[in-house]
Amino acid sequence: WPEIWQINPQVENPHLIYPGDVLSLAYGTDGRPVISLSQAGAARMSPRLRSSDLDGPIATIPYSAIAAFLARPSVVSAEDLKTAPHVLAFRDGHMVGGSDHEIYVRDLAGPARARYNVVHVGDPLRDPETGDVVGYMGTYAATAVITKAGNPAKAMLTDTARETLQGDRLIANDLTPPMNFAPRSPSRPVKGQIISVVDGVELIGQYQIVVINRGARDGIETGNVLAVDQAGEVVRDNFGKRSFFGIKTGSAFAPKVKLPNERSGTMLVFRVYDRMSFGLIVSAENAIRVADHIRNP
Repeated sequence: WPEIWQINPQVENPHLIYPGDVLSLAYGTDGRPVISLSQAGAARMSPRLRSSDLDGPIATIPYSAIAAFLARPSVVSAEDLKTAPHVLAFRDGHMVGGSDHEIYVRDLAGPARARYNVVHVGDPLRDPETGDVVGYMGTYAATAVITKAGNPAKAMLTDTARETLQGDRLIANDLTPPMNFAPRSPSRPVKGQIISVVDGVELIGQYQIVVINRGARDGIETGNVLAVDQAGEVVRDNFGKRSFFGIKTGSAFAPKVKLPNERSGTMLVFRVYDRMSFGLIVSAENAIRVADHIRNP
């Protein structure tokens, strides 16, 4: 820096520069590059109190924590799948669809220019208590922009992440969930389980999205806060009294004891369906896993 800095005699202390100063890069008489301060800033910045009106309520949860999930859903509820339009065919005889390909969509009632997520439906999500299917794993394939309404409608594929196949479903692109709800406990006792985690990780941490097997019919509402309990492990008591007709038995016959559940975190429900809900882990004191229990805090 000292080698290329050209002292400007018009500046009292040219070695100090400030926001707003204009620097010029040129070549000196010897052909070497030099920098000079050609114009000092007209104003000097100093800290001061600034105020602005609030345009709306402060968000309860950071939108960035769920934005990717909303933009590219990886879990589809059974209710959404029942009414979801599907890819009927591709224009120009393509077997699969990619970026800028046109597709025909069946049973779509949306207007032109509406946007939908194209999702490849995968394995079902079942309620571990009843075995009922409450949702499906999904893989985001692309965004479909409706170019011509009708049945079938015509759409253009954009923002592709993988190939689009016949039968893939179109899910409404909803990026505006309620963000300013009041966190509260459910109005009635709730007990359930985590049945899936978005991104398929084994250990769930803060700001990860989970699916639970409880929904509107169980009293769950948007904004409900739920405690997450780590499922207690089942162990054998190898040191307790054990005998069979007075004969001591080996450890294989030791009685099984279930350890109590332990509090591991807190979740906030941000989207509710009839039999399942999406929640955001807002705190995680211990490792959280699929099959862990949820309850009133």
